[in-house]
Amino acid sequence: MPFRSEKQRRFLWAAHPDIAKRWAHEYPTKKKLPMYVSDKDKSESKETTDKQSAASSLALSIYDKICKKAGVTEVRITQPHSDKPTEAGENPPQVVKTEGKSCGHENKSNMQGNGINSIMAKLSAVLSQPIMQALENERAEMEAREAA
Repeated sequence: MPFRSEKQRRFLWAAHPDIAKRWAHEYPTKKKLPMYVSDKDKSESKETTDKQSAASSLALSIYDKICKKAGVTEVRITQPHSDKPTEAGENPPQVVKTEGKSCGHENKSNMQGNGINSIMAKLSAVLSQPIMQALENERAEMEAREAA
């Protein structure tokens, strides 16, 4: 590998003279080296980043297509929730197939359903106590006793 700057040449001669001597013989310099590495090397790296960004966008589009095909169904296995081991002759847990989600792309009906579910959950948290009290009063009237 040729020296790219005078500073690199000096450092290599000081730290590793045997490698520097070999490089000096293999890559003779006909021009005077700059003190620091030039900006020319940075422009080459910019071209590679452009190529990498184009390749990454292509790879992302391919990944999305594959993920949509693979994420059509998702398999869930139910596990027993007891501490005791399963005994001989018991049936193993059944495999349940459910609809899977695609890679971050949700349809609008699912989004609306999530909103409705969250609103219903909030309403049930607020209204659960009065509803339970009303049910208790109704049961008490049916049994002809006073509500607690």
